[in-house]
Amino acid sequence: MFLHQKDQKETPIATTSCATQASTASSADEAFQDSVSHHPDLNVAEAALTVGLDRLNICEESVMAERMFPSLDIVFQRAAKENELDFDVQETKHALRRAEQGSGNGDRNLEVLAIIRTVLDQLLLLQDSSYLIEAASILANASRDESWRLPFGQSGLLELFLRLQALTAVEEDVLIPSLKFIGNTCADTGLYDKVDMIAQNF
Repeated sequence: MFLHQKDQKETPIATTSCATQASTASSADEAFQDSVSHHPDLNVAEAALTVGLDRLNICEESVMAERMFPSLDIVFQRAAKENELDFDVQETKHALRRAEQGSGNGDRNLEVLAIIRTVLDQLLLLQDSSYLIEAASILANASRDESWRLPFGQSGLLELFLRLQALTAVEEDVLIPSLKFIGNTCADTGLYDKVDMIAQNF
């Protein structure tokens, strides 16, 4: 497992925009007014730059999360086409599409996240680890969005990546995004207790 890696494919990126971030922009505008009001020594240009960078970071994290489902769909379909995997490709595709549509409205679909975990369990068994590397990288990027962190823990995805760390033959290219996912998912969520509890079983 993971001892012979084929040429790593570039992680697919599904396009999206920040048009759905109107509420975030509104909050950033309020932050700008607050910066100017409470920090008279900070000129308007500096305040605008500070708030603008904060808005850009929030938007980037949201975009990463929005790309999660279509990007995973690309990886899963290719893995199923090139290997014998035991999951319904079309059903998974439709589930990911529904989750993508709902996520823009704040829906965090635990059922679909559980489906993702099921597919990842199968990717773990493949000799070619490139699919798992891509999927782990996509999820690590999505976990930068705080609103997904608790659902990742509740759906069993966090436990899967924790178990992955316990394997002795894990490639570095798998390990790095896995650690990023674990670190992001646990940040500010109180999931460290869950990590300790799961770790005791290894």
